[in-house]
Amino acid sequence: MIPEGVLMVRPRCFGYNPETAESNAFQQNTDLEQASFLARAEFDCMVEALSNAGVKVLVASDPDEPCSDAVFPNNWLACMPDGTLIVFPMMAPGRRKEVNEPTIELLRHHTLSKHTIDLRHHADVGRYLEGTGSIVFDHAFRIAYACVSPRTDIKLFSMLCKDINYDAVSFRATDIRGQEIYHTNVVMSVGANRVILCDEAVEDPLERSMLKERIKRSGKELLIISLAQMQAFAANAFEVRCGEDHCWIFSETAWNALTADQQESLKSDGKICVVSIPTIEQLGGGSARCMVAGFYAA
Repeated sequence: MIPEGVLMVRPRCFGYNPETAESNAFQQNTDLEQASFLARAEFDCMVEALSNAGVKVLVASDPDEPCSDAVFPNNWLACMPDGTLIVFPMMAPGRRKEVNEPTIELLRHHTLSKHTIDLRHHADVGRYLEGTGSIVFDHAFRIAYACVSPRTDIKLFSMLCKDINYDAVSFRATDIRGQEIYHTNVVMSVGANRVILCDEAVEDPLERSMLKERIKRSGKELLIISLAQMQAFAANAFEVRCGEDHCWIFSETAWNALTADQQESLKSDGKICVVSIPTIEQLGGGSARCMVAGFYAA
């Protein structure tokens, strides 16, 4: 159940967001002139590269109110294979302004969606769940993976999984400095036939063993990456349909961090689309996966 296309939001006011930096060690407060201009150029090149690879791309406009992280729509909106749309509660108050009806309507128009689950009210009581940043879904086997973090409330995660009839698998993960990892989708990515996973990030041996065993039971091949590769966004990748084929989307940073053997293994899955997004990665702390919200076409 690989998504048939991706929704992307063109950034109008992209920049470093200090409000999110405390819980995102991947963000770098680089003094980059013309960051917004550079981010738009990177975005446009990515849309062109995906389209040329045969991926269906829907491009939405940035909300009217300036939002520095609007380029990462996967944190507030997810489309399920049955067409259900889920709107998520984000931790940073400023990021909640990204949620907008025109983008939701655009997705509804191109999908089978007739049902929406709106979880935003949970933010009022300090419970957050940031979309497919917090949750990595294996739709084929109805499994949802999530690592504990300030942005991922495990009780809310479990409640959602019960409502949509998915098995909830939670664990704790830390980066190379021992800091709690902010989003699950920098630790792992689930494709049709394989899972990219940084198992080193899961310090607890029992949790690590449980997680790997759960993945193996799904029959998917494990591609293990190191902490250094994870830091270069090697797990922040996404597999999507491109016509009759499949395509893995990686940033240039992530792809170059992989070994030749790992790259060859991934090439056996289908096409590889590598995009250059250094400004977005450095200032935003997210990579290619964060920039796309998968959808299932009508």
